[in-house]
Amino acid sequence: MIERHKENIQPMVGGRSASGLLESLNRPRSSPMNDKERNKFETQISQLDELDDPLQVFLDYINWTHNAFPMGNNVESGLVNLLERCTSYFKDHEHYKNDSRYLKTWLEYANYSDSPIEVFVYLAKKEIGRELALFYEEFGKLLEVNHKFTDAKEIYEYGIEHNARPINRLLRSFKDFQSRVTYNNDKSEGLKRVLTLKRGNVPDSAPTTVKKSKFNVLVDDSEMSFGKNIFKDADSKEIGSINLRKKENVFNAKPWQGEVLAQRSSSRESGSQKVQVYRDVEVVSVQPTTTHEEVNGKIITVVSKPGKATDKVMVNTQLLYGNEEISMMELLAKNRRLRPKNLDIKEPPIVESTQEFKSRPLTPIKREYEESNTFVIPLKDEESRVLRSPTMTFYSKIANNEVLGMFNGAYDVKDEDAISEANSTNYDGFVTETFNKPIDVKVTPPTQEPSNSSSPFIERPDDIINVVDPLDENLRESLLNSLTPSLESYPGYNNTKTQFIEAIRRFRSITDSRTKVIQKSSSAIVNFCGDEIYSLKCELGQGGFGYVYLIENELGNFKALKAETKSSNWEFYILNQIHQRLSTDEITTKIIKPESLYMYQDESFLILKYLSQGTLLDIVNYYRNQGKGVDEELCIFFTVELLEIIEKLHTIGIIHGDLKADNCMIDFKTDDHRDNKMILIDFGRSIDLFLFPEGTQFTNTWEADQQDCPQMNNNQSWSFEADYYGIAAIIHTLLFGKYIEIETLKSGKNKLKENFKRYWKSEWIGLFDILINPYYNVNEKFPLIDELKYQRQKFQGLLQGCKELPRITSEIAFEMNKKFKSKHN
Repeated sequence: MIERHKENIQPMVGGRSASGLLESLNRPRSSPMNDKERNKFETQISQLDELDDPLQVFLDYINWTHNAFPMGNNVESGLVNLLERCTSYFKDHEHYKNDSRYLKTWLEYANYSDSPIEVFVYLAKKEIGRELALFYEEFGKLLEVNHKFTDAKEIYEYGIEHNARPINRLLRSFKDFQSRVTYNNDKSEGLKRVLTLKRGNVPDSAPTTVKKSKFNVLVDDSEMSFGKNIFKDADSKEIGSINLRKKENVFNAKPWQGEVLAQRSSSRESGSQKVQVYRDVEVVSVQPTTTHEEVNGKIITVVSKPGKATDKVMVNTQLLYGNEEISMMELLAKNRRLRPKNLDIKEPPIVESTQEFKSRPLTPIKREYEESNTFVIPLKDEESRVLRSPTMTFYSKIANNEVLGMFNGAYDVKDEDAISEANSTNYDGFVTETFNKPIDVKVTPPTQEPSNSSSPFIERPDDIINVVDPLDENLRESLLNSLTPSLESYPGYNNTKTQFIEAIRRFRSITDSRTKVIQKSSSAIVNFCGDEIYSLKCELGQGGFGYVYLIENELGNFKALKAETKSSNWEFYILNQIHQRLSTDEITTKIIKPESLYMYQDESFLILKYLSQGTLLDIVNYYRNQGKGVDEELCIFFTVELLEIIEKLHTIGIIHGDLKADNCMIDFKTDDHRDNKMILIDFGRSIDLFLFPEGTQFTNTWEADQQDCPQMNNNQSWSFEADYYGIAAIIHTLLFGKYIEIETLKSGKNKLKENFKRYWKSEWIGLFDILINPYYNVNEKFPLIDELKYQRQKFQGLLQGCKELPRITSEIAFEMNKKFKSKHN
C-alpha cells in the first residue's frame, strides 16, 4: 500500500510512522473518524481563551492533519487553511512571537506560499522570531538560493548582533554560508579564466569596443534589498491568504462544457473560402392546436403541437375571449361560483412541534437563462418533508368575498368596490431599527388596536389553504402560552407584567430631537432591567411601537436596548428558537442573540448585543457621500452572507418577514478579513412555521411599502415570498443605491425597472429573476432551499476572484470605528 502511494506522500522532517501511514492510507478521506477528530479540535479552538497554552491546540491539530492526510495539502486536509488560521491568530501575541513552535508553523506556511520572501519580510516587521537563530538561518538560506548573497550576509550579521539564540549554532551556520559563497566565487572565477584562455589572451592595453545600450533595463526597486533595512520599519502590511495572493496569470477552474479549442488550419486550406455565404432557409412554422374537453364536470383546455408533449390547462380559456375583457384571476373567481355552497368549515388546530424542519431531497434544476448543465446536491437524511407549495388560488378582495359568500348565502357581485371588506385584524406593533441617513427610511406607522372579536384564521373551505394574520396579538399570546417548555423557563426571561413603569415617556423627554443624544439626567438611568444599572447614551432608531437605545453599564460596556410601548415577548421567543435549532451551526454568529427580556404591564425591554459599525444602509450612504456606488465585490460578499442566513432560517421553519438593508448590521475587522460577517436583526415580524399547520399562508393587516413583496401590496396571501423579495430589495439597494421598484409584464412576471450595468456580473440577472418571480423557472416547491443554495454557491465562486475585498472591508471597518468613537467620546 505504501509503495503504491509513495510518490504522493508528503515527506516530513522527522519522518513518518509506517504503521500510522498505513492506517491513514487505508482509511477513507471522509471517514466519520476523521470528522469526529476534526470536530474535537474545532471545539477546543473555540475555547482558546480559557487555556494556558492555546498554541498547543493548533500544533496538535496540525500534527493530526499531517498524519491523517499524508498527501499534504488538498481539499480534504485543508492544511494551508489551518496554517493560516494558526499564524494569523497569534501574530499579535507578544508571548508567542519568539516561541520556536510558532515560528516553525510560519516556516511551514511559507513553503506553500508563491512568494516566501514576502512572508519572511512580514515576520521581520512584526518582530516574529527576531530572537531565534532559526529565523535568520532559514531566511539566509532562502536568499542564498535566490542568489541574493549580500542580503543573506546582512541577515546573518543582524541575527548575530542581536544575540539570537542559540548563538553558537547561528555562528556556525554563518561560517558555513561564507564558505559556500567563497567556494562558488572561486569556482566562477576559475571558469572565467578558462574561457578567456580558450578565446585567446587579450592585452590589457588593447582597445575595447563597448556597444552603447539602447535603453536601460528596468529594475524593480522593491526586490533590490532584503537586508537589515527590513527590521527598521515596524509597520507591517498584512500579507493576506495564499488564495488572495495568486498571480494574475492563474486561471480559475471552470466547466469544459461549451469551450472550443482553436484549430490550426493547414496550408492547403489557406486558399479556401473562409466564410460561407449565409442563406436563409425557409422554416415552416407549425401552429399549436387548441381543443376543449370535459373532465369531472369542468371544461379544460388542451394544447397540442407536433413533436411536443400535450399541455392541459385546467381552465376554460374560451371564457377569456368573450365580449368583455377578463383576467385569469377573475376567470378563476368565476369558476369558484359553481362550487357547492354548504361545505363544513374546519378551523385548523394549532400544532405544537419541536422537530427539525427538513427540506425535501434536492433535485437537479434547469434554467432557460443558463447553460444546460445541472447541479445536484446530495442530502444525508433520506427522510424529509417540505412546506407545501401554495395552490393556484389567487387571493384578492373579489375572490375572498366570493368564497365567504358561499357560506353566508347567495348574492350577486356587481361591483368590487361596493362589496364591504371582510372583517380583519390589525397587528401588534414592531420596532424597525433605523438611522438618520441621506436615504430616507420609511417607518411603518402605528395601526389601531386589534379587535378582540376578530379571529386570526380567515375561514376557508377545505380545498383552500388557511390564511393567518401572523401579527395578531391574541394569536401570538395563545401560541406562546401553549409552549412546552414554557417561555418562563427560557434563560434571561423576566416577567413582571404586574407593574406599570412608563419609562419610555421619560426617555423621550430627555432625547434631543435633532442629534438623538440623551441628556444627562436621573431619568437616563435604567435600574429596572435586572441587577445591572445602565445609562442611556443616545437613540439608535425607532419604529411604530418602540425605540432602540444605546446603553452603557457600569463597566463601560455598550449594549442595545429595544424598548416597546406594548409589552411584547415574541422576538425574544423567535431568537431563542433560532439559536436553539441551529446551536451547532456557525451561522448563529450572524444572527443577533438576545441577552435578556424584561416584561412589564405597559412596556417591554429587550437587551441585545450592540454592533457599532452600522447597517448596510450606512454602507450605501458611505459610498454616496464619496459620489460613487458600492463596490461590486462588496455586494457579492453581502449577497453570499444574506443567502446563507435565509437558507438556514427557512430550513428550520423560520420566516424573517421584514428583510431590508437597515436590518442587516456589519461586523468587519481591520486586520483579519476572514472574520468579517453580516448580522441579521429585528425579528419582530418573524414567523415560526412549527406553530402552524403545514401549508399555512399569511396575510398582512399593516400598510405595506415598496420594500415589501408584491403579495403584501396586492392584498394577497404569502409565505416565503416575503423573504425572497426582501433579499432582492436589499441587494438592489446595494447595487443601485436606491429602493427596489418593479413592473409587471403581460406574461405576469415581474421585472426590475432599473437596468443592470454592462460591466456587472451576469449572475445578477438570474438571481433577481428567481427572487422576484419565485413561481417561475424553478422545479421546486416552497421553500426554495435548493435554489438558494445553488445561487449562493455561484456567488461564492465569484468571491474567489475578489482580490480587492480585504482592502475594501478594512477601509470600511476603519471609517466606521472612527465614526463611532467621534460620536460617543
